[in-house]
Amino acid sequence: MMQIGEVIRKFRKEQKLTQEEIADFLGVSATAVNKWEKGQNFPDILLLAPLARFLKTDVDTLLSFHGNLTDLEIKRVLQEMPGEIEKCGYEAAFEKYKNMVREYPNCVTLMFAVAQMMNFYLPLQENLGTEKYEKQITAWFEAVAESGEPVLAGTAVGIVCNKAISAGDYVKAEALAEKIPPLSLDRRILQANICKARGEYEKACALYEGMLYQSAGTAVTNIMQMMTLKCREGNKQEAQYLCGILDDLVDKLELSSYLKANARLEMAADFKDRDGVLEAVDQMIRELTETKTRESFLYQNLTADQPDERKNMLKLLGPLLEQDESFDFIRNEPKFGQYLQKIKEIAEA
Repeated sequence: MMQIGEVIRKFRKEQKLTQEEIADFLGVSATAVNKWEKGQNFPDILLLAPLARFLKTDVDTLLSFHGNLTDLEIKRVLQEMPGEIEKCGYEAAFEKYKNMVREYPNCVTLMFAVAQMMNFYLPLQENLGTEKYEKQITAWFEAVAESGEPVLAGTAVGIVCNKAISAGDYVKAEALAEKIPPLSLDRRILQANICKARGEYEKACALYEGMLYQSAGTAVTNIMQMMTLKCREGNKQEAQYLCGILDDLVDKLELSSYLKANARLEMAADFKDRDGVLEAVDQMIRELTETKTRESFLYQNLTADQPDERKNMLKLLGPLLEQDESFDFIRNEPKFGQYLQKIKEIAEA
């Protein structure tokens, strides 16, 4: 659980305040605020209420009276978020989960989960000023990056780094990249070795399956990025070659064919290939509406995607096709419009 100094520092960073600004508001010295944050001293009890108001929180939160949510509770929050965004709208859902993060300021996992989900849905919002939401989401990721959670902190640093790259702030991006430690041994390897030594082969296999699935996803993502670069260079032959490798990899590693269609959609859009776009969209719709559960040999112990998860992906596909400028060249194509309508009808069913 955070000490009060850590809580003060966290909320001060979120509000983009300096120690001097807090000191001026409370009528104390900046040195005093600095000592609070370092845990060398504590604010007078009479200052807690005005300090909490200035930091836009409450005294209970400052004193860390709220603990952490369990992993199961956080999972439930994540499961409900897409539906909440759809039902109440992004703005109302954002405020709801922002208040939840404030209620549990010590729960880094919740903060990261909310930041990720809101970051994912933000680009899909039309007629909504995104600047204030982007600012808060970045503040959450930055807070996670400074937390003591090694895995989440490293991931958050990567996200903030990519945001800096998108903003053209390459100096900040390079500084953030330097903070990411070299890859260390995955603890799952040791856990699998322990299970194997104990004769717990099913548990060991499940761990290896998880690592394989993660590595397979990383490999596909890397090839996809290489293909994207070739598309930007206008090198269609090499882009097609990489796309073919991606197809083979997806098949051999028993991944979703949706990944193949997604890669072909991007390549077709970059090269203004109308037939390619239509074929890829058709395949993506078929993959996301497939009702038959596919059996996998490589990932026998992993949970398959649920219908609701595929439906949520379909809800995201529609706005992407409608709003992305790279599809402007095909927007007047009747078949393209039919696919958009079909996606909308399935998503709303």
